[in-house]
Amino acid sequence: MEYEADAWFTRNKSVIENYSANKDRVVSLLKYYDLHIDSILEIGCSAGYRLNGIIETIGKDIKVFGIDPSNTAIEFGKKTIHQ
Repeated sequence: MEYEADAWFTRNKSVIENYSANKDRVVSLLKYYDLHIDSILEIGCSAGYRLNGIIETIGKDIKVFGIDPSNTAIEFGKKTIHQ
């Protein structure tokens, strides 16, 4: 699991680095349905880019949690996403 998770992150790192919450389908649906949520758990969050996009787009008061089997992705997220 860890090997493939790290490999997935490596293959998709350039997409993650150019992520835009405004183009994210999940973020768009949360905004569209005007959901009033307190917290979100994303399983398979990679570096946390979508969770960060949710905070930036929908509200800083939302508590976000993420888990991912890729240590590489988690370390990248810790270095690049500042929340």
